Amino acid sequence: MAQFEYNTTETHQELKAGKFNKPEEHELPPFAKEVPLRTIVKKHGSSVTVEYEWSVLGGEQIRIQFMSFRGKDESLENVHRIKVSDGADAGSFKIGGRTYIIRKTSEDVARELMKTSGKIKASILGVIGYFRTAKGNTYTISKVDGEAWSMDKRLGLKEFSIAAMKQAEKSRFADLIMGELMKLYKQGYALRNFNPLDVIVTKKKIVLGNTSALVKFGGARKVDNFIGDLKVMVRSGIAQKGDVVYGIALSFGAMKKEYSQWAKENGVEGEGDVHVLEKIEESVLRK
Repeated sequence: MAQFEYNTTETHQELKAGKFNKPEEHELPPFAKEVPLRTIVKKHGSSVTVEYEWSVLGGEQIRIQFMSFRGKDESLENVHRIKVSDGADAGSFKIGGRTYIIRKTSEDVARELMKTSGKIKASILGVIGYFRTAKGNTYTISKVDGEAWSMDKRLGLKEFSIAAMKQAEKSRFADLIMGELMKLYKQGYALRNFNPLDVIVTKKKIVLGNTSALVKFGGARKVDNFIGDLKVMVRSGIAQKGDVVYGIALSFGAMKKEYSQWAKENGVEGEGDVHVLEKIEESVLRK
């Protein structure tokens, strides 16, 4: 599990960087290479940005150069190193009883997710900030409060496996996932390359965890993407035939217009709704 370290250097509010000559690496004691030479914290309303200057930019683990987040999470001001390989797709660190999940993305996507993820009416893991590393990689930051479980060991949560579930539990799990996915589709969103490993289970609900995969979708593409979601759940062992039938019926009721467009684009227009849905079911279950 990734850890974080507190920055013990002095912070400066609205400090502008002046001319700065970095000492040679061999002149620094070992402990000085593990903390930034300078930290600049700026606060604008509810937003906080933190910039770090490092004497040494090498190393495999993440060293943060720039971070932006909402002011409610002031403890993030003290995070400057994370014990996750710089360039890894995902990782985590803990502060108190909270787990923070990081996912690699682009800076443009990270900024957009900070604006939109909190407005979506589905159980997705919201993005509260992002940072850029010394190697130039960008990661989103999401927060998990309280106890939670995941199949992805990188997220630093308690683990569970599909293999340990009974069939009734798998069906319930599949239904919950499809319900949250449909909430996204109704708002014009989808998760690109959905993966059950991204699902986080809390005591009250399930959460679609990979917010970095959030994309805008419309028309027949929504149907194609949902069919792909169902295929992934079948291959992973979560969904069986009954779950697929339920998912298709659920999606058809919510996306009739999109299904009509899909039928037209796939040359099955006019064959009747039942026939079209049966063909989709066959394609999902086909091995």
